[in-house]
Order: sequence, then structure tokens, then C-alpha cells
Amino acid sequence: MLRYQIVGQLESFIENRANDFREIVVASHVDGITPHQLLTSNKVHVWFWAEPVFFGKIKKCPTLKSLSTFVVCVVLYGRCSAP
Repeated sequence: MLRYQIVGQLESFIENRANDFREIVVASHVDGITPHQLLTSNKVHVWFWAEPVFFGKIKKCPTLKSLSTFVVCVVLYGRCSAP
């Protein structure tokens, strides 16, 4: 019983951070396809993955992965050094 409560709290925390991530990306002045890619990666929580990110025909997108991780770092800690 306690396990389900803890899992629920953790899932809620992660979803709240995903909402913060989305707010930061929408308020940013990044142009091109990057905001769409960031919002897509946020939807599946790419910032937790250890493996590379794949978008369409692009084999790897390390820049997107590091940018996603940077935004999550800002969300969690309020500040981070640049990627």
C-alpha cells in the first residue's frame, strides 16, 4: 500500500517537472525545429535516458540530449552551467 503512494508521489513530481520544462521551452526564444524537438523529448522524458536520442532520419542528436538535460537541471536546481 505504501509503495503505491510513493510511486504516485514520484510520478506526480516528474510530471510537474515536465510541466516546468514545457513552460521554459515555450517561453524561450529558440527558433527552428528545436522547440518542437524539445517538447517531443519532454513528452517521453528523454532527459532520463542514457542512450542517444533519435528523431526521424537523424541518427543521433547529442545537442538535443544535452540541451534537454540542461533545461531539466535548470528546472530542478534553478541554475546550471552551460552545456
